[in-house]
Amino acid sequence: MLESMTGAASGTFSIQGMRFEIWARSVNHRFFELQLRIPRVLESQAHQLGAALEEEVRARLSRGRVEIEVQLTAGGGGGTSLRRLRYDAGLAGEYRQLVLGLAAAGKTDPKSGAAGRQTLSPGEALELLRMPGVVEIEQALPESFDRERFLREFGKVLERLLRSRRQEGRGLARILKAYLKEIEAANRGVRKRYGQYRKEKLASIRRDLRLSSAGPPDPLRAAVDWLDRGDISEELERVALHCAAMRGLLSGTTDDAGKQIEFYAQELLREVNTIGSKARDFATRQLVVDMKTRIEKIKEQIRNVC
Repeated sequence: MLESMTGAASGTFSIQGMRFEIWARSVNHRFFELQLRIPRVLESQAHQLGAALEEEVRARLSRGRVEIEVQLTAGGGGGTSLRRLRYDAGLAGEYRQLVLGLAAAGKTDPKSGAAGRQTLSPGEALELLRMPGVVEIEQALPESFDRERFLREFGKVLERLLRSRRQEGRGLARILKAYLKEIEAANRGVRKRYGQYRKEKLASIRRDLRLSSAGPPDPLRAAVDWLDRGDISEELERVALHCAAMRGLLSGTTDDAGKQIEFYAQELLREVNTIGSKARDFATRQLVVDMKTRIEKIKEQIRNVC
């Protein structure tokens, strides 16, 4: 089935009181490019969902520029809170040593002779907690977060994106088949006109030879050579074969059909250009122009196909 690189999908679900919203869209691109925007909380050491999500996307999509955004909000009414305090014990210890060192520089213990104090007063401890970086409020998922459920819901959004791309692909296939039908009809017209023109030209040659029967047969040889140079039988056959191959790709399940159709379109254009360069009459050239127009439309549309 033909798959477009254009599609969009979204999904909303809740896990343990947390509400997730996912938006996914893709557009055409020569290769595969992923922009994944997720809350930092999903990248925590305990869950590391970013790598898992990227792996899931790459397993399902092969081409296109894909943008996926995940938003997270905590549910109200007693739902799970995403906030927690993070205490940096190492940084707090450095601040503590700094405070005690400053105190030691100011006075000495009279009993032991040791400089400074070993403990902080309650006021100093409170001030220590206020120092930058010692205590911070951060978002965090609960340890019991259902990671597998989240991945399943994310996969459902990706599946909807794939369905959107396939639906677009079916529409593109209908358009491309219509262009192929017009090219095949024009090719039959060229074949018919070529046969008629050849007969007309041969009759004209015979008539000219009868009128000038005296003299060497050079005019006959020149006429035959002229007709041979204008022979487009092979090109007409290859146009028909390329169209049949493209039609098979549009109706089949071949992976990477877009690139193969693009190749056949380029070959098709080459054959039609050759027919145009050999054409000797206006009617054939007009049909060639029609075919080239349809081929360019195919090449434009196929850029959206995987």
